[in-house]
Amino acid sequence: MTTPTPREALARLIELDEKAPTGLEIGTDPQWISDWHQVMHHARQALTPKIVMNQEAWLNVAICAAQRSKIAGQEARNLDFDDPRRRQYANREIDEWSTVNMAFNRAAKTRVLLASGAFPWVFDYSELDQSVVEEAP
Repeated sequence: MTTPTPREALARLIELDEKAPTGLEIGTDPQWISDWHQVMHHARQALTPKIVMNQEAWLNVAICAAQRSKIAGQEARNLDFDDPRRRQYANREIDEWSTVNMAFNRAAKTRVLLASGAFPWVFDYSELDQSVVEEAP
């Protein structure tokens, strides 16, 4: 079987979940367990490259925000203490650092997702760019 696209992999996971036996029956259905392992393997193959791209994108956001924060801080320090623009630049510096922290946290979450042994498919997709699923072939 060829590696499915991310969209196909997610569709297969949802389809398999809908067919899941209930409660204790899961342990007694070897075919479903076998299908689950196969679908999970294909999901990992299909989604890992997109998740890596997502992590790199968040790191780029963090780097750009850090650069903008540095520039805003320098601009604030170059102005007279009484200049009203000084506070605006200082606030921009703080806002950009908030963006840096958020972007690094998002990148770290995708790293944890990649490192997880089980690759649980039930995770918060809002933590990933929509491009992981929507722009997938």
